Amino acid sequence: MLKIARPIALGVLGTLFAALFVVLSYVVLVAHAWFADARSSLPDASAGQSDFSRLTHARPTATIIPDQDPARAIEQLRDLLRQTAPQHGKITLAGSRHSMGGHTLLDGSLCIDMRCDAFRRIDPVTTRDSIPIVHVGAGATWHELLTALDREGWSVAVMQSNDDFTVGGSISVNCHGWQPNSPPIASTVEAFRILLADGSVRECRRQSAEDRELFGAVCGGYGLLGVVLDVDLRVVPNALYRAEEFPATSANYAQRFDSLVAQSRDVAGLAYGRISIAPGPWFLQDARIVRFVAAPGNTMPGDVANTLDNPVRQFGPTSSEINLARAAFRASVGSDFGKLGRWTIERIHGQTHRVVSRNGILRTPSEWFANRDPKFTEILHEYFVPPNKLAEFLNRIRPILRKSGGIDLLNVTLRSVQRDDDTILAYARQDEIGLVMLFRYLATSEADAHMRAITERLIDVALACDGSYYLPYRPHATVDQFRRAYPRCEEFYELKQKYDSTELFENSFYRNYIEPAEK
Repeated sequence: MLKIARPIALGVLGTLFAALFVVLSYVVLVAHAWFADARSSLPDASAGQSDFSRLTHARPTATIIPDQDPARAIEQLRDLLRQTAPQHGKITLAGSRHSMGGHTLLDGSLCIDMRCDAFRRIDPVTTRDSIPIVHVGAGATWHELLTALDREGWSVAVMQSNDDFTVGGSISVNCHGWQPNSPPIASTVEAFRILLADGSVRECRRQSAEDRELFGAVCGGYGLLGVVLDVDLRVVPNALYRAEEFPATSANYAQRFDSLVAQSRDVAGLAYGRISIAPGPWFLQDARIVRFVAAPGNTMPGDVANTLDNPVRQFGPTSSEINLARAAFRASVGSDFGKLGRWTIERIHGQTHRVVSRNGILRTPSEWFANRDPKFTEILHEYFVPPNKLAEFLNRIRPILRKSGGIDLLNVTLRSVQRDDDTILAYARQDEIGLVMLFRYLATSEADAHMRAITERLIDVALACDGSYYLPYRPHATVDQFRRAYPRCEEFYELKQKYDSTELFENSFYRNYIEPAEK
């Protein structure tokens, strides 16, 4: 008996030592990432000259920063339109410049920088027809809006998972986020004011039949119809949540998400999923579902006012948590071991289970995890497929991404997006699962060309799965792919001609896709 027990004990000890070695190796890797990480961010992209990818550049004639006074700023822009149109000049619009497909860029254009004081006003929340609404300038960032709403006990109904974008820019790309059972942000826009090419300021209301076509062209219209000045957004009560995490696989993810989030008795205020990028059998197979359910007794606005500035308790990620999460994330860059270690830790530890506020979760800048190495770029892709096609989509792209030499897949997040009945360039023409992918590669034309070839293959798979792709990212799709993914592009072009017949508002995206699609 003793002879048998000794080898078993040695085997257990060996396993423990091996596990300890792996854990310590991963700790060393994360520590190295922490200390080797650049302490300063890359410079912000200049309005009209570049974007967040740092791969697309333009030479504008000038960058216009409107006057601080809103009324004078509008008159200044009117004068600009009157002077530019007869000369057949072009105007581009820039917010936070995170769109990566030339949406804010065009050689020889006059670029209006919307991140100016004139368009950053945020009014107190009011009620219209029993709907709580905030009136906000298009140049305000979500960080600024969340901070203001938090003081009143309110939050944003739909936005991206990061807060360093402008409200106007988000409406122009018709963003979506972690808000389950929700269409994109256009569904929360009650009205907006827009400066059209003829110099008129028009208020466009959701409920107005005569505004319907313009509403659907401006939301998700990439600044091609005019200058959005300010917006009325539907808001929701801020709330305190507790995170819960559940295992899933690529095969059963859609069914698991439906039962845990869409059909669950425990109402989830926010929810998303993540697919493993760890090598081996986990790659695009293993998955996690994270939902944020309301903490009992803490859902009324007055109960959670000022959660962001609470002097007693932190209701959002702490700086230490963010720094550690960044180090773990950056440790996976270019390292299969780092990716495996990160996924293992996420499976074991998961989301923190302390109470957090809705605003605390949403007020997270993308900069906290962003690339800081000028030799590389990190770009997003997003594909949309019906829930019953998710497993097929992942099965078909898995071999493509396994052989993507030089292209490093860093993350895949899954989001639930309901059908968009509001916009013309709609990416969610039915209920979809959005797959947000983050890629890293050398900031060279050769690497970008390689990424283009991979992108075309991924889009083909999405289209074959009755899906689509998102337009704000690198201009790697073919014109034919654009036509197939956005079958109402001709209608959009016709409305562009109706409201801006001289094509005063243009950008590289328009010239690369909208115009060629009509030929």
